[in-house]
Amino acid sequence: MEIGPYRIQEELARGGAGAVYRAQGPDGAPVALKLLTRVDSDHARARLLREVEAQSRLRHPHVVRLLAAGETHGQPWLAQELIEGESLDARLRRGPLQIAAAVRLVRQLANALSYVHGCGVLHRDLKPGNVLLRGEDALLTDFGLVFDEQSDESRLTATGAFQGTPGYWAPEQARGDKEQVGPWTDVYGLGAVLYACLTQRPPIDGATLAEIVTRTRYQRPTPPRELRREVPAWLSELCMRCLSVEPEERPASADEVARWLIVGEAPGQAGARGQALALGAALALAAAVGLGVWARGRGERPSLAGVAALGSVAAPEEPRDAAASAPEADVAALLREAREALEAARWDAARGVLEQARAAAPHEAEVYRLRGLLRTAEGALEAAHEDFERVLAARPERWDAWFERGRSFARLDRPAEALADCDRALELQPGVLEVLDFRATCHSMLGSYRLAIADYDRVLARLDEPRSRFNRGLCHAKLGEPEAALADFTRAIELDPGRVRPYLYRGNLHFERGDYALAAADYRRLTELRPDEPQGFELLGRSLVRLERSAATLEALDRAVALGARSATVYRDRAVSYARLQRYPEALEDFRRALEVDPREVSVFQNRGMLLVDLERYAEALEDFGRALELKPDYAHAYLERARCYADLGRGAEARADLERAEALEPRLAGRVATLRAALDAAKR
Repeated sequence: MEIGPYRIQEELARGGAGAVYRAQGPDGAPVALKLLTRVDSDHARARLLREVEAQSRLRHPHVVRLLAAGETHGQPWLAQELIEGESLDARLRRGPLQIAAAVRLVRQLANALSYVHGCGVLHRDLKPGNVLLRGEDALLTDFGLVFDEQSDESRLTATGAFQGTPGYWAPEQARGDKEQVGPWTDVYGLGAVLYACLTQRPPIDGATLAEIVTRTRYQRPTPPRELRREVPAWLSELCMRCLSVEPEERPASADEVARWLIVGEAPGQAGARGQALALGAALALAAAVGLGVWARGRGERPSLAGVAALGSVAAPEEPRDAAASAPEADVAALLREAREALEAARWDAARGVLEQARAAAPHEAEVYRLRGLLRTAEGALEAAHEDFERVLAARPERWDAWFERGRSFARLDRPAEALADCDRALELQPGVLEVLDFRATCHSMLGSYRLAIADYDRVLARLDEPRSRFNRGLCHAKLGEPEAALADFTRAIELDPGRVRPYLYRGNLHFERGDYALAAADYRRLTELRPDEPQGFELLGRSLVRLERSAATLEALDRAVALGARSATVYRDRAVSYARLQRYPEALEDFRRALEVDPREVSVFQNRGMLLVDLERYAEALEDFGRALELKPDYAHAYLERARCYADLGRGAEARADLERAEALEPRLAGRVATLRAALDAAKR
């Protein structure tokens, strides 16, 4: 059977609206042919057109490429590259992925989505069935539910009401709220795919469609770490942030998810809009061209280090035509203009000038090098790669071309190959600071923090600048060397007092060490630098509540809530401060709000139980302690506080049993346990 220019060979998959076949193209190459059998309305045809229009613009190593489209005997079809592998859904039927494999796969999808969103396209149906596996690479496919921001049509759905797949729906999709669908919806999808990779199940399930819809809209999934203990706490937390019911609580973009997956941390409690304070922490793809870890924004100008002319490069497909060549001075002027346009991030202007330069001097390597920089900045990574390889094929002695190709490798999530190119660049041109700095980033991406520190040492020995100081501090922190990390963060602050990230990370280290006053000072500086972001105020409140400065805590947390913070810990800490000020109704109300946000937050049950004991509401207190222990059976402090409650009720035997459990679980509580035992003995006498 022939469909257009393709000959069908075998059926690969079938769904409600059509089937996918293996087919052979006119050149003999295999393709995946998607044939729609249910296109019986203008709506369905419009939906197919949208898929074609959107996918035809996408060129990314982790997005399945659309090759052609057409219609035969009234049946529309799409031809895509054939991925010789299985779907992620099929792979997960054999069990969950290893942790490292899950992180790598979702990071690839996050990078792909970042590119897709940059092209003005939403996917809206992320699920394991729409992810194909080719070796260790994951590829995003099936853009049948895409929303193309460059189209004038409204958002179309498969049913006219819901978008996506039950169990993997974002809450706004389950509500049928099309106006709320945006990039954050695909961020939810990333979290859902990560959840499936870690747990072998969707985040939300149910016996009926109505049950799934209700649970999606209101229910918080069980954290992956509670279902699989080897899941790191940071990864479980990141997954749950992506799956937040409210879009503003999710990471702000797919690119941000990729960054957190590289750095191995979860965003702060304040949610996506407050994470601007923490973005530079990611050892990630932060630059339009480079991979510097320090606050290099998406609009950063491409690095033009070492852009001296590279000489000529062979171009067999474009034979040299002496008559068409421009004078050398004219080509130099065009290249100079192209560099200026790149420096100013004027991509369209740079593209036009480079086309003129290529027409005038089709064998000039510097043209292809600069075009590679431009393509990298625009996200056309495969095309950029071709340009850099074109230069290296003819001039392998050019260290700068190795360096730029290395950066394109890193953008393609291939840090090992990026590292090899950095090594080659440094062999050819030892000691280039920018290459050393970037190689340190590659080492960090691969988890080789000691090697990264060695490269940062070489950079800082020659140039004491804040970015490398901060990044070296991150490496020391990863290696469990807080003193060295604190020294680097402090020096980064001295060199550039206006940067927020050193304050954030130094404050976090102080907090972890119990130096709450120092942490509060750093967090207060965050609020001064970012007065419109809730995260700094939330962190400040977190420190102040431990210093028992209740009035100041309330001031900070009230500001955090006013700016949009809605985490369980914000309400919990504010409730504790209310209780210390004997404002009990407000404390109980904030505890209630905290449990609305996260009904599984153990510390809320524990703290509310303690307040209820003080209020002599013992039955409610016992219920809260019981719930805390149900969620965390090894929580020694909950046993201790429940023992206090039993003691107040005169239930000595139960109190003693809880004291034994508390002491066994946490020997450091022995002093408090002994005091309460003595009180029980005195009461018995």
